[in-house]
Amino acid sequence: MNFLRNGGLKNIAAIVSILLITAGVCSAAASTTAPLTLQIVGNGTVSPNYTNGQLLNVGQAYSLTAKSKSSFTFTGWTGDTNSSKAKLTFVMPSVGELLTANFVDKQKPTLTIKTPANSTALTNPAIVIVGTARDNDAVATVFCNLNGTGWQAAATGNGWSNWWVNLTLLPNTNILQAYAVDRSGNFSKTNLLKLTYSAAPTSLNGMLVTVTNGDTLYGISFGSSTFSDGTGVGSYTYKKNGSVSGKLQLKYSAPPSAVGNDTATLTFSDTTNGNFKAVDGTQGNFSLTTATNWAQPVTGAQVLLTDGVDTNNQTLLRFLTPPNITDNGHMFDVANPLVISLAAAYPGNISDRVSVAFTNLVFEAGTFVPVAPRTYTGTVIATDANATTNTATVLFDNSSFLSKSDLYAPTAGSPLNILTYYYTNSFGMTGNGTFICTNFSPVGSLLQLNQDSTNLYTILTYTNQPSTNGSDAGTFYTETYGANGSFQGTNSGSFAIEQPPLIIAEPGNATVANDDTVNFYVTATGNQPLTYQWLFNRTNIDDGTANSWSSASFSGSSTTNLTIIGATTNDIGAYQVVIANFLGSVTSNPAMLTVGIPPNIVWPQPNTVTVTDWPPRVMPL
Repeated sequence: MNFLRNGGLKNIAAIVSILLITAGVCSAAASTTAPLTLQIVGNGTVSPNYTNGQLLNVGQAYSLTAKSKSSFTFTGWTGDTNSSKAKLTFVMPSVGELLTANFVDKQKPTLTIKTPANSTALTNPAIVIVGTARDNDAVATVFCNLNGTGWQAAATGNGWSNWWVNLTLLPNTNILQAYAVDRSGNFSKTNLLKLTYSAAPTSLNGMLVTVTNGDTLYGISFGSSTFSDGTGVGSYTYKKNGSVSGKLQLKYSAPPSAVGNDTATLTFSDTTNGNFKAVDGTQGNFSLTTATNWAQPVTGAQVLLTDGVDTNNQTLLRFLTPPNITDNGHMFDVANPLVISLAAAYPGNISDRVSVAFTNLVFEAGTFVPVAPRTYTGTVIATDANATTNTATVLFDNSSFLSKSDLYAPTAGSPLNILTYYYTNSFGMTGNGTFICTNFSPVGSLLQLNQDSTNLYTILTYTNQPSTNGSDAGTFYTETYGANGSFQGTNSGSFAIEQPPLIIAEPGNATVANDDTVNFYVTATGNQPLTYQWLFNRTNIDDGTANSWSSASFSGSSTTNLTIIGATTNDIGAYQVVIANFLGSVTSNPAMLTVGIPPNIVWPQPNTVTVTDWPPRVMPL
């Protein structure tokens, strides 16, 4: 059929109209949906599980149900439709729907303080408090308050699983409060921590207490059980009786005018300051510092005392350096007088007073048993010094220590203590006397002098390290008493100390294998600078490998530490060190070096045997 001839144009128009109508219907269908904007605040779910932005049919009714999770509560719907009920029904408008399901955390966070433990007593005011915080959702922050001074935020590095805060405690009792807040605004229980800042020390050993009483300022220096305060010395007890308090009892033993007891309560505002009140009502403030250990023995030293009023009035006290006692090689029955072998010539004079330490063996049950060493005092009645020996003959005051069954010997390596000192003053007076010097604290000594039937109690208080530049080492206070104990007056001023070398620790013997390294050490005091020269069998040692007797390498020959690298049997012998300064010198005791020799087969040497044909062959006949 011919389509055009049979009304084809009309049919075409109809088809076009149908297509246009169809397109319009489809366009109208597309515009009947709108997006659902769905949000959830807090910990919960919404069902059906529509996705945010999902298209829903316009004009159609929908229902959504909100459900909270553990520890959360549903509080309502907000947005285009508001409702406090969990199930929400709405008709989708053409412009879309915005809905928010709100859930609120009702569970409180928890907080724990880990360190320090409650009721801890601390001696350092600077402290770090460490703890943990937990929540079913999330912790927002932790707050702390010390002694009601205000809340401050703590710090964390892992979302408050662990937290810390730096605080400074006050003396005595401190109260710390701490709590956590989660992001929903819930507060944990407030934790309380009681801490005690124990400002009072447990000991005053090695400390210097500077006391202020009105316009008076003075210091008390403490040793382990004795003290000095510039005008008196003695023993003391100190007991901490509270977190910020201690009881101090002083028992003065010298000079005679100071003998007596004093008791005071110390109350500390921190570890270095506080106030005191004595039993006689005296009170004031004090500060506490560590005392520098400046006090030293006067043995071998020269002490120059300068009057505090007349600086031209000076007295020089000279104390001799004691030589060491050498080993006589055996124990023997002691004679009186006794000839004692010395490591160096006796430096003093006939009639000097000395004391000698004896090793003592007591015969018991058929054998000799060592007992505590004994010290006896006597007078030097003769001396001898030559190229090979040095001796001093001592007449002891009391021979009651002599026993027919016991054995005695002067203790080898110990000093022959010289109790005599010599003095010269600016008025041209010279003389000698006996002395006892006792250190009572790191900065205080008592020098008891007996001269010309007069007893002097001189307290030396060190304010500087003694040096060679002529500067004062400190101050002195002297009380003088006659032979009958009558008080004759006081004097005070400054003093300086000049000290020749004094060996504190001798070199020790050493044993090494052949070709090993060995070290010898010495410790000495005295005015600086000190020089050192090590000796091998009394011959100077040079650094390097130039020493004629040895192939070893030496170093430190002019220091406190001698090192020998590659020691051999040629180096076996005695090692000493000579220590010197501008006031004199001292030589150490010999330290013996032993070098082990490995086994060595000298004769006969094993022979080498070579077998050329084995077993032997039998030749046919």
